[in-house]
Amino acid sequence: MQGFTPFAVIRIKHLKLLNGMKIKFTHWYNALLAALLALLGFDSCIGENGGGTVEYGTPSVSFQVKGKVKSSDGKPIRGIRVISKIAHDKFSMNVDTAYTDTDGNFESKKLGEFSRGALEQELMTLYEDVDGKANGEFEKDSLEGSKMVYNQTKKGEGNWYNGHYEVTADKTLKEKKP
Repeated sequence: MQGFTPFAVIRIKHLKLLNGMKIKFTHWYNALLAALLALLGFDSCIGENGGGTVEYGTPSVSFQVKGKVKSSDGKPIRGIRVISKIAHDKFSMNVDTAYTDTDGNFESKKLGEFSRGALEQELMTLYEDVDGKANGEFEKDSLEGSKMVYNQTKKGEGNWYNGHYEVTADKTLKEKKP
């Protein structure tokens, strides 16, 4: 290092050493902070039974959709595809598909979890005849959550979970016109 006084050379070496230590400290500090946040984040999401309960800003309920599909003359319809879903803004969630049995009954397999108030506004079931002419041909139809019946089968636990609901979504379908 020509042209520098001995004091300036020592000062430059000292700054390089401090800069290297600062970078190493920053990397160490970031790694420690990331590990701590990861542990706390995963720990806070795992409930007592290992499942994550939705507790972020709104009370929630679990629900299952059941119902019966009939023709306009009151006879049960077999083979109707019933899709239950939460239609929230531009995306759908808690989507489940079931098919009616010989008595026209269906039951969703998945249990959904959502806020109770929004459930009535955003739950929707879609009905579609997918077996062709086997049981007659029926028009597609849907049912909004506000027209379904909500029956609470389990009380909440005193925290943000407000219990379980069976949602009944009975529907009468019209025959397709030739």
